[in-house]
Amino acid sequence: MAVGTALSLRLYSLDSGFGHITEGTLNYRKLYFGGLAMALCLASSANAAIFGTMNITGSVVVDATNIDWVPTGAGGGVSTVFPGTGFFSGIFNPAAPPGDYSATVKDLNIVSQPVGVPIFLDSFLSGFTAPGYGSLTFDLTYINPSTAPVCTGAEGVNTPCAAVAGSPFTLTNTNTGVTVNFGLAGFFQFPGEGDTFATGSYTTQLNGASIAGILQTLGTGGNIRTSYSAEFTAVPEPGTTALMAAGLGLMAAYARRRRA
Repeated sequence: MAVGTALSLRLYSLDSGFGHITEGTLNYRKLYFGGLAMALCLASSANAAIFGTMNITGSVVVDATNIDWVPTGAGGGVSTVFPGTGFFSGIFNPAAPPGDYSATVKDLNIVSQPVGVPIFLDSFLSGFTAPGYGSLTFDLTYINPSTAPVCTGAEGVNTPCAAVAGSPFTLTNTNTGVTVNFGLAGFFQFPGEGDTFATGSYTTQLNGASIAGILQTLGTGGNIRTSYSAEFTAVPEPGTTALMAAGLGLMAAYARRRRA
């Protein structure tokens, strides 16, 4: 039978109220499209349960080659986790004080985790203390190189520049100091949900600092300690999104046909 061909089957049942046979029709084309739409939606939801944004904060010590999350010296630090959106809004108890939960984060080194090439750092984020979500992890697979020109130290306000060639850090002078940004990418994992691609964007504001001063500190072997905030955004695969759209479209078409 060709896809979409209508096949009707006569159904007979006993009307218990009047004791006579009644006749009805079962249309297999409706069953086919309705079932296909449901299958597509279920398939997409099974592979895209991790979506939305998650926000974290903490402190860090940075030198020319290392990103050492506080507390330092242990190979990793602790980030405070705030309620997010989508999948992440269900992890954290809205009744709890903001920032009541945390996660551990592994330190980074530009030799072990070079910038601008594929890498793999298992469980870069892990140890989430939110009840029931201790198995959530984020595997780091890429650190973005800055796309801005290399800093000279003479940049004006709102003119971004890269700390050095190939650095992940983008520095921007503001009226009160310097904003520093860097980005990364990887995959969230949670039992039963598979892997979901995600990006992370870190930001810090160094009040009273200058780009020239930062370059001098890092260039002479010094380090900078600061607080940071970060937002992680889970992005369902395009194929998953297409599956869901196809399923919803078929369900809408089926509903229109029933009303016609």
